[in-house]
Amino acid sequence: MSSDPIKFGELEGRIGTMEALAGQSRQDMLEIRQDYKAIMARLASMPTRTDLDTWKWQWLLASLALYALVLGTILGGLSWLDPH
Repeated sequence: MSSDPIKFGELEGRIGTMEALAGQSRQDMLEIRQDYKAIMARLASMPTRTDLDTWKWQWLLASLALYALVLGTILGGLSWLDPH
């Protein structure tokens, strides 16, 4: 660092630079807020672990019901062919 005093013209330049950086920082924060809102909206529409677990059990039960229906149909058809 220099021990020389800052000249008035130099000070105005530095302040101008700081104002420009502050304006750019504000713009960056606005963009970050927009991105954050978009991310939160996307997350809100995604299924949760509970949703996935519920769907897993629903698919399992639906598969078992379909399996029982097919097996029942086959056994019923076979018993109709040979009624002993």
